[in-house]
Amino acid sequence: SQTFAFTGSVTGAGGGKVANVVQAICAGGDTSTTSSTLQTSNVAVTITPSASDSKVLINMTFQGSSGADQNKTLGWRLFRGSTALGNNTSLGAYNNTDDGVRSQNMSLSFLDSPSTTSSTTYTLKFHCAQNDSTVSIFASGDAQAYAQAMEILA
Repeated sequence: SQTFAFTGSVTGAGGGKVANVVQAICAGGDTSTTSSTLQTSNVAVTITPSASDSKVLINMTFQGSSGADQNKTLGWRLFRGSTALGNNTSLGAYNNTDDGVRSQNMSLSFLDSPSTTSSTTYTLKFHCAQNDSTVSIFASGDAQAYAQAMEILA
């Protein structure tokens, strides 16, 4: 263990502080689709960064399902407004429930550089990769989804 004593001022140590944290409890209702085109879910969070050079860390936790059909894949992607972020993510391994529905708790984290001080909304979009079975993102009742946005100063 070392002890450091500073005299005068320290420069270059101002970044990395969390400036703003927003959490949304997403209970706007379940969304489902059979389409291979990305559909908007009710999992979203809005933040207004205080500096244009800040980064925003997004965390989302939600439950998805693919119905009773075998080998069907729920694909999802994070969007900032109309801009897709990261890579399309597809998950096909689900737990079977008593009624044959295949569901799983899911989460994502993404560090974004939005370069703005305007209100910014991050939304989860999803689709059925095979375009022939119902997939769902749940955001109601016991299956509430959560979304957090944390502004990190440069």
